[in-house]
Amino acid sequence: MTSRGATDERSGEGRSAVVELVTRAVELGATDPNSARQLLDTARTAARAGGDLAAEALVVDHVARLDFDGGRFAEAFAAALVARDLAVRGDDAEVEVSALTLLGRVHGQAGNPSAALDHFAAALQRCREAGLHGSEATLLREMGEAFGVGDSYRHTRVGVYFGEEGVEHPDPYFGGDGPARTG
Repeated sequence: MTSRGATDERSGEGRSAVVELVTRAVELGATDPNSARQLLDTARTAARAGGDLAAEALVVDHVARLDFDGGRFAEAFAAALVARDLAVRGDDAEVEVSALTLLGRVHGQAGNPSAALDHFAAALQRCREAGLHGSEATLLREMGEAFGVGDSYRHTRVGVYFGEEGVEHPDPYFGGDGPARTG
């Protein structure tokens, strides 16, 4: 979760309480979704009381994911829309990306690949605008899962050649079978 702007000591304490409740809810989510939902409801009340839109967005995003994991796709979609809007208003790019990604997954689940791709593309664009490069990998994995190819996701091995400037050398990477490289 990211927080932008100045916060006073009281709102920082409120944020900590909300994050603690969300963390506990995430831990319970798979085994006791009803208790997790109650914790998230409490966390949302605390975020609202503190006027912290970014914290509220985080909570609602987790509600959406809990609904999605529970097969409640219509509820997940509605909560993800709210989370995205709160994240935009609260200037929290990470939660905005998470909500957009979940919207893509819901559309994928509903058999609407065009809308799913639109949401994934918006999430990827927002990642790049906000410099959330670590989130791109998670986004791409979730996109693969939405289209049934999540097990094919893996990091790509990349080689960068730093040879002597202006000097061409035979391929150093593919046993000499690749193109010549210039430093």
